[in-house]
Amino acid sequence: MSQTLSDTLKKAIQDAFGKVAGGKTDRLRKKGVRAVLQLIGQNPTPAEMDGYFKDSGVHEVDRDSIGNFIESHVPLKSQNTINDDIAEAFAKFDTNDAFVITKADFREILTQLGNERLTDAEAEAILDCLDKSSEHVNVSDLSKLLSG
Repeated sequence: MSQTLSDTLKKAIQDAFGKVAGGKTDRLRKKGVRAVLQLIGQNPTPAEMDGYFKDSGVHEVDRDSIGNFIESHVPLKSQNTINDDIAEAFAKFDTNDAFVITKADFREILTQLGNERLTDAEAEAILDCLDKSSEHVNVSDLSKLLSG
């Protein structure tokens, strides 16, 4: 399996790597790579991550190799699928059709809904990437963030 990542997506992956690593490490294992993928709008299950790492034969990736790892071993959702997922989740909380919800509602979407719920720490990492001056999340801003 191989796909070609856009330069924009490669940059988003590098930015997400930096956020997840937090300057504390230059290598990530499965959990860290999963967090990077979540920050770019993907949500692989732990079992899927096990498969990606097993197929690749590696136990960790560094900042320089994560893009190649994802290109070669991780099937990414299309931007349309990500946008549809976001719109569906927003629709449950957006009571006035303004395409805006509170950060508290968004945290609930991340940690309480779906088959693969995020931990509070994973949800915080995503919320930290959003506008800190507002207590609301706009669906188009979130889509831009997750599309890299």
